Amino acid sequence: MKPHHLLAALCLASGAALAQTTQNYPDTTGEIAVGSFPHLDITSVDVTLDAAGENITFKINLNGSPVDTNWGKYMIGIRSNPGGTTTGSGWGRPITMAGGMTHWIGCYVDGSMGAEVYAYNGSIWTSRPAGTISKDASSVTVSTITASLNLSPGEVFSFDVYASGGGDHDSAVEALSSATASVGIWDAAYVTGLVGSTPRPALTFTMPGTPDYATWIAFYGLFDADALPGNDYDLDGLTNQQEFDLDIGLDPALADSDDDGLKDGEETLDGQYVDATHTGSNPMNPDSDGDGATDGDEVKQVAAAYVRDPNHYNYVKIAVPGTFNLPAAWDATGASVPGNEMSVAGTGLAQQFQYSLDHRFAVPKSPISHKFTAGTWDVNWGASGTAGVASQGGGNIDHIVAASGIYRFAFNTATRAYSFTRPSFADATAYLAAYGLATGADEDSDGLNNEAEFTANSDPYNADSDGDGLADDADPEPLVVAPESREVVFQVNMAVAISEGYFTPGTSVVRVIGQFAGWNTSGGVVLSDADADGIYTGSYTAGGFEGISFGNYKFFINGGPDGGYESGADRSFNLGPDGVQQLLPVVYYSNILPPVGFTAWIATFDGLADPSRDGDPDGDGISNETEFLFGTSPATGNGAVVTLSNGSGGLVLRWLQRSGGATYTLQENADLAGEWTTGPVTPATATDQDGVPADYTRMEAVIPTTSSRNLVRVNGTEN
Repeated sequence: MKPHHLLAALCLASGAALAQTTQNYPDTTGEIAVGSFPHLDITSVDVTLDAAGENITFKINLNGSPVDTNWGKYMIGIRSNPGGTTTGSGWGRPITMAGGMTHWIGCYVDGSMGAEVYAYNGSIWTSRPAGTISKDASSVTVSTITASLNLSPGEVFSFDVYASGGGDHDSAVEALSSATASVGIWDAAYVTGLVGSTPRPALTFTMPGTPDYATWIAFYGLFDADALPGNDYDLDGLTNQQEFDLDIGLDPALADSDDDGLKDGEETLDGQYVDATHTGSNPMNPDSDGDGATDGDEVKQVAAAYVRDPNHYNYVKIAVPGTFNLPAAWDATGASVPGNEMSVAGTGLAQQFQYSLDHRFAVPKSPISHKFTAGTWDVNWGASGTAGVASQGGGNIDHIVAASGIYRFAFNTATRAYSFTRPSFADATAYLAAYGLATGADEDSDGLNNEAEFTANSDPYNADSDGDGLADDADPEPLVVAPESREVVFQVNMAVAISEGYFTPGTSVVRVIGQFAGWNTSGGVVLSDADADGIYTGSYTAGGFEGISFGNYKFFINGGPDGGYESGADRSFNLGPDGVQQLLPVVYYSNILPPVGFTAWIATFDGLADPSRDGDPDGDGISNETEFLFGTSPATGNGAVVTLSNGSGGLVLRWLQRSGGATYTLQENADLAGEWTTGPVTPATATDQDGVPADYTRMEAVIPTTSSRNLVRVNGTEN
């Protein structure tokens, strides 16, 4: 934005009336990598400026309902002033904008709703007047006054829209700027790129009206011929008009606005280094890539003995921490044995960000997991949800080592592209050097000397590289592992879903969806209940080696609550043996078990005034919990729960007790002053069980009569 200060708001307020302006920004769907949360999945955003130019509205359209879920945070980062911060956001979330963020709108829709507006004043975030917010079954809408965002007529401001959870460190698990998964884990950092950059460019919205060029140029002290739009007063390669149109805070009277040793016109802001006159760097940021060296020093070979691309961070070290590191897994420093520090390809512009590591894996058909780090966990990259592309702070990257031998990790720190492949060596000399072997020998005694193993690219340390039972010399395809598969049977108990009314047998459909079927809510495995016992089953033929993860999945009800997805974390399991049916255990939908014990029992009595454990709705002096333990009704008054009668062997105590789920003890006490102790006899099941309610057993104990006083009671406790 131009330095209008208060004038910007006055221009909007006093200008002629404009027509309402709306622009739609579509987004891809289904790309959230941290789980299945349709209400966080942005489908599009509508930005609307009212006719008076005083209020701006962001309508965030969603793939699920923010009403049904009743949780979630929706945020908007805006750049409408020169400068701004590139290191934080108004809520302190790990979300930034490469061009600088000047304003922040943070919305919460759980419980009491609200929209907080903040402005960055150059050192801290300050609060502005709150916005208004509403939600419906498919969107969240937030409005604020344009003055709070310092917006002026004709201005083109950049922005991005994010969705997240309620944790203080939760990041943008969904972002309008990203066509693929934004982050792989909840707290991974997310950076919105510059306008026009890839792969996460900031969006732009053009304010209606006429830009105030005259005020802008006068602010920098230029008048008359010096102020002409076509003049390049500071000889930086950009005309005054071009500097104004860029709207990033360039000084038309200063050739090097950020004082980094490069003229403004040489820093082309497109992120692509071509040569010293087209550097791609940001003319308002002296260190565009944030690696500690100014853009000028990188281009002019001051930071290093070669030209460094000022648009991408040059790291000192890149390592591959993973499950295979020794002596301890997940070594982020690169100090494992053998080493897990990667080697850079070279110093050329195309080489200085390309790293690789060759590592021998000894066990075929084995899963591994890894990430990439800059020598510390503070800077790490992992799975992003897009195959072959890592994201900062992403999740674990998983691979399968098919045949044993050397594999190559490759990672480009500029593009974040990665790969895991079995390399082919140029000649036998390179092959033997990589494996550390001499010529002529047969290291694994498989009948193939080391040079012959080079021809097959097999593992010279393993007589059966692919683990298929055939030695490499007898195996026509020593690196081809036979595929494995098994029938997996899913089982889910829908009893609670049925009792709570959101699943109807014979009408509703429950299925398994997940990574195996691209989270397609119309696909997956449809389950059925052939014997009408409430347990729905279905099978799927799962390929993959024994012991590897099947991948995440959930149960899904068409038209069910929460967009149909069961609540809770994604489910997963490891694959079983090849060719053997794998029957998964029965689980409850959303892991919600039916009520048991007192909770289930009290629910069978409708209309109780007080159904709590201590309640006594029938006024008989006996608590509900005691009535539960001793088989009486909380709805009708009862006499004593333990009866006493005379018998031939003494006094006979009788009572009802739960057949399971509770513990009962016959106790005695001589004078109530001491402790109750177990005794004096062991209770037995009564012969007469007539009239005993379900789930109860009538018990009795014959207490011998003596001349001394003794107090006896039955103590019951729910397990």
